[in-house]
Amino acid sequence: MDESPHVPRPSSGRPQGGDASDAFVGTDQSPSGPPAGHQGPPAAAQPVTRFLCATAHLRAAFADHVVGALLRPGFTAVAPSWGVDLVALARHGDQSKTRRLERDRQLRWCFAGMVLTALAALLLGLPLGLGVMATLVLVILVLCAGWALAWVIVVRHYWQVRASSLRVLTDKATDPRDLAPTVDQYYEGRLEELATANVVLFSGYLPFVGNGLNLDSWTMALDVDRGARRPDGSTATPRPFDAVDVHDHLLRTVPLGPVKDVKASKRLFVAGPAARDVPGLVVSPPDPHHRPACRLPEAMLDEYTRTPAVFARSYVCFEKTGWGGEVVVSLLVRAERVGRTLFVEGRSQVLLPLQSVYHDVEGIALKSGYHAWIPVLRSATVATHGLFVESFPRHIRRILTTRINNRKMELLRQDIVRGYPMDYGAPGSIRELAADVEELPYYATVDEVMYFHTLKRQVLSCIQDFLEEKEVDLGDFRRQQRMLISQTNIHLHNVQGSAANFGKNVTVSGITPIGNG
Repeated sequence: MDESPHVPRPSSGRPQGGDASDAFVGTDQSPSGPPAGHQGPPAAAQPVTRFLCATAHLRAAFADHVVGALLRPGFTAVAPSWGVDLVALARHGDQSKTRRLERDRQLRWCFAGMVLTALAALLLGLPLGLGVMATLVLVILVLCAGWALAWVIVVRHYWQVRASSLRVLTDKATDPRDLAPTVDQYYEGRLEELATANVVLFSGYLPFVGNGLNLDSWTMALDVDRGARRPDGSTATPRPFDAVDVHDHLLRTVPLGPVKDVKASKRLFVAGPAARDVPGLVVSPPDPHHRPACRLPEAMLDEYTRTPAVFARSYVCFEKTGWGGEVVVSLLVRAERVGRTLFVEGRSQVLLPLQSVYHDVEGIALKSGYHAWIPVLRSATVATHGLFVESFPRHIRRILTTRINNRKMELLRQDIVRGYPMDYGAPGSIRELAADVEELPYYATVDEVMYFHTLKRQVLSCIQDFLEEKEVDLGDFRRQQRMLISQTNIHLHNVQGSAANFGKNVTVSGITPIGNG
């Protein structure tokens, strides 16, 4: 039932720790469906943000994961969660954790008072002439009163959890940020930066951390040294350009195409072990309160576009959001000029809808009046004994674990100072881990494939326009374009009937979901 406590920032002074018990979510589940609306509103108002914030109240394990990932000091980068207001999520996760800490504190006082009162009744009952039976009855009454008070504390806590989760879902007029207390301004500022990150540090093989699962990848190698044929029969001399020109053209033109509401940005993907080789990413001397930077000057990204490093590559990213913000299809494109050849790489990724557990609050919202109290009272009755008895051991384990983690953090800092290699990359984002790869709704699948195809065609069309503008012969491009469109292999997920609906070249892929305790 314990969590992994985080190392406190000296200026914060916020409480730490808490158990991982869930608040009456197991009995009020309902089938999930797409939120209202087809296009994603700003992150703060997106249903995805509200569902995640509500789950931070209902699922203690998820709240602990959020606090650990967003508010815990450390040396590794935090992966962006595109389309999610991480400031709001951090506030609600911190409120959930703080509320559980306060509940545990009250339970400890209640437990200590019950034990001391029972001992006093036992030791003083006989000398006062109450008799053995009367003394035992008094002790039992004291124990029952202590348990009853603990039950009231847990019921009150669960009702607060219910109220907070429902409010963040139903109060559409209020920004989710304003429905929970602020956290340390340093962390909020860092999360604000993360919302517009242009640098992503990755750990492992795949660079595209935060963009979800792979849909498709493709490459083109184009001869751009041959000029186009002019109407008068002469051959043009191609105008000079480099990879940055290709990226800038795509950034300007792709959002103006037939597919509307496409977000365009530049992103630099850097391998975690090489973060110190990129100027401005890692502070020196190392400080766990200053994780690697998530933004660099655009000129530096352009430099890595012109001269890619073995550990860092710059891409232009195009995002199309749909299905109420729960489906985000990204197309990442990178160009590289090698002599007379223009190499173009494309990679399509998708963030899938949330797992059904993150929609539990919808089932709770259906309850009102007498029916709203039933799951609260039932869950509190079941959970009170364990929370009550474990309140002191849980607090002791939390203190010991915090000291151990602080010591490990200091030893790691010393190793980094000595020059030992360090992987600063992020393994995954909160949004990715919350995605459902098992039961993807059919309409979400259709939207996913539609956005993938239309975005890919739009990017290829803009590349063609660029080459025409530079008076490059398009014969080579058109041959490869037809091949890419006709031989597309979409990597779908565990969707029933996907092979029959979208072709035979289908692979099943997935990621490990967050445990919800």
